[in-house]
Amino acid sequence: MCLGAVVIGAGRMGREHALAVTAAGDEVLLVVDPDLTRATTLASEFRARAVGLDGDLGEVLGDVGVPASRTPVIIASPSAMHLDQASVALRLGFPVLLEKPPWVPGQDVANLVAEADRGVLAVGMTTRFAPGVQALREAVRRGELGRVEWLSDVVAFTVDPVVPLPSWYLDPLRSGGGVLVTNGVHSLDRVAWILGSALALEDVRLSSEFLGTCEDTAFLRLDGGGPCVTVTEIWGPGPVPPSQILIVGTRGTAWADSAGNWTVASMSGSSAGAPLPGHLNLQAQWRSFRDVVTRGTWDDVLPRVRELLPSMALLEQALARRVGTEKLEYGAS
Repeated sequence: MCLGAVVIGAGRMGREHALAVTAAGDEVLLVVDPDLTRATTLASEFRARAVGLDGDLGEVLGDVGVPASRTPVIIASPSAMHLDQASVALRLGFPVLLEKPPWVPGQDVANLVAEADRGVLAVGMTTRFAPGVQALREAVRRGELGRVEWLSDVVAFTVDPVVPLPSWYLDPLRSGGGVLVTNGVHSLDRVAWILGSALALEDVRLSSEFLGTCEDTAFLRLDGGGPCVTVTEIWGPGPVPPSQILIVGTRGTAWADSAGNWTVASMSGSSAGAPLPGHLNLQAQWRSFRDVVTRGTWDDVLPRVRELLPSMALLEQALARRVGTEKLEYGAS
């Protein structure tokens, strides 16, 4: 069965989702964006229809002209729009694949969670689909590393002053602001997923020295139900350290980097993997989601929205402990 998808948001992530849809043999029916020119540019690449969103999303989705229950809606708009747009699509009966973060700190999520319980809502935590992350999880779950003592998750990017991030990434009133909301949500999710245990916040250090308006570095120390966990997020003005996950256990170690390399080395042997071509995480995620839509079957990689509640709560706790700068108000309208 070929599915027709609606893509909301015609930026970089909207295009990457559209590529994943068509790679699976499905099609993009409609591209929706407040900027009609941008929507048209992306839609023309996939022979889809474009709509400029200047009012009610419900009216736009109501005119799609195909059955809602078999028409996935992919929401890849700026973060502060995620919650409201997902709620509208769910109320109309559309299955929704929602980019992370599913909401920004400060927003009331009760209605979204209730709508998700009645419909189909998956959250796009794409790093769960990375082979290295999955290999580390399996090594931990099998006990291959013995008792896990320490896990470190580091995400680091250089913020290019020539090609800067879109302004909404840096605005706490529009996106939650900064590196912790943008990248930390992935780290908190995959750490909990790898360990299979709840996380508790022990300490947090946040800084906005570089960017000024939002966090550009964040360091969290967490209790992983036994293991010591550290999460480090960096948006730097120059060269930055490599992004990687490192796990140390009593019988071995394991690590994976953002390029896709991974190694598990234990007393029982070792295994390793090399990078795969780009965009395959998104393609695997789309195939998992289309199984939900067409067969009603969820795997244990694709998260439902309730599964993200603990990680999002940790995110809010960390932001509430800002020190050294004036407190920002997140998720304000």
